[in-house]
Amino acid sequence: MSSIKKWFAKKDANKSDTKRYDINLALILYRMAGLFYAKAGRTWSYNFQNKKFLYLLKDFITFFGTLQEKKESIASIEIHQIQRIAEKIFKGLTWIGDISNRPQIIKYREILNHSYLNINQQQDPSNQDTYLIYNNLSTNGEVREVLLLVEEIRLKLFKHQILFNHKPSFRFEELQPILTPYDTVSTMYTRILELKYRSEYNYVFLCREKGFDQLLTDYKKLELTKDKDHCINYLVKPKEPKEPKEPKKTDETVKSFTDEYNEIALIVKDSIFCLTEVIRLLNLYGVSYVFNHSYIGNAHYKLANWCNAYWNLETIEKHIKEDLKTTNFTPIKDQVRKMLGTDSYNYLEPNYHNELAIQHYYAAIQMHQEGKAYRDQLNSLSYLEDDFNDNLTHFSAANERLRVNTGIIRHRIEVLKKKVQDSRVYQYEYYLPMINPQPDQTNPLAAS
Repeated sequence: MSSIKKWFAKKDANKSDTKRYDINLALILYRMAGLFYAKAGRTWSYNFQNKKFLYLLKDFITFFGTLQEKKESIASIEIHQIQRIAEKIFKGLTWIGDISNRPQIIKYREILNHSYLNINQQQDPSNQDTYLIYNNLSTNGEVREVLLLVEEIRLKLFKHQILFNHKPSFRFEELQPILTPYDTVSTMYTRILELKYRSEYNYVFLCREKGFDQLLTDYKKLELTKDKDHCINYLVKPKEPKEPKEPKKTDETVKSFTDEYNEIALIVKDSIFCLTEVIRLLNLYGVSYVFNHSYIGNAHYKLANWCNAYWNLETIEKHIKEDLKTTNFTPIKDQVRKMLGTDSYNYLEPNYHNELAIQHYYAAIQMHQEGKAYRDQLNSLSYLEDDFNDNLTHFSAANERLRVNTGIIRHRIEVLKKKVQDSRVYQYEYYLPMINPQPDQTNPLAAS
């Protein structure tokens, strides 16, 4: 508490500072509120203030991490401090549950015949006992939420450090994929967070660690190319998407391509599944202030990028299918169709998800301007279910309003509009039966 007092005294002393009240003030107020709640014995509220701290920090890195003027602020964030806040939440969760998780640990050890001395064996992939125990406690749902927040902050810090050519403070291998075959689904809320995080993890691995940024965005040029060597080097030499001066011979690179392809196809397929499942769950439970329109819009926006990656891989396969006949390789189309089913497969079109993202972003703006989306949401709220007094609801609404007021959502709409403006769906001549228009050679994938 004394350090907080000193911070306010320093700010008040410099009254000419135009940036007296910034993100740091909000974070400090959350910490201060948490301390007051802890002193009053309101442990749940103490935990919630700490979680708000993590949510706000995550959004700050997400939306302002690419700005040059915020570079130093974000670079000063130390991950061990974030983990300390998570540990405070874990302690609060144990108190809320009347320390019931400790007897559960003893019982699980007895069932699994797991000694406390074996706890250091958790790094061994063949020994998952410790992971199983601590991820099946009664506090698992809340713990998973905090774990996902911390790991997502680490992901975003890693992206930020790579973006500004800083040496990362930790290796990519230290980041956690979170989802494993040993997990249990505690709540739908944490399940959605897990799936979203996994897609973010895959993006950082593919684009920042491996360097395949163009795979998710640059689909037009690859569709037009007729050069087989260019398609192979597109994956073998990701940093040189253009035709190299001395392209390697095809027979020397087929094996290298196949290995690279199989790894990339797995990542693309995994990400498409995760985001498709997120959208399915959000549509099932409906829009709320917690999972709001901007959240759904982000899911569609990211899925559109992974759809670009899918069509890129399918295009590459068409150009080199003769060489791949001799390799142990399954086409990406067959893999995705088997995973999603025929119905969901038909929706893997980038412009489809881009346009849905635009719709939800506009609805997000309406939510804070008393538009149609706002009135529809009011009709779904119930006073008896305490919808008007829920702390998470108010915090989520304020978070979305921050994105609206700072122009983040409006900017995203403008970016997406440029992507869909050339679609044939909006061109007059394609609806005339007597005209046979020539294919648009500048945009081969604009057919829909």
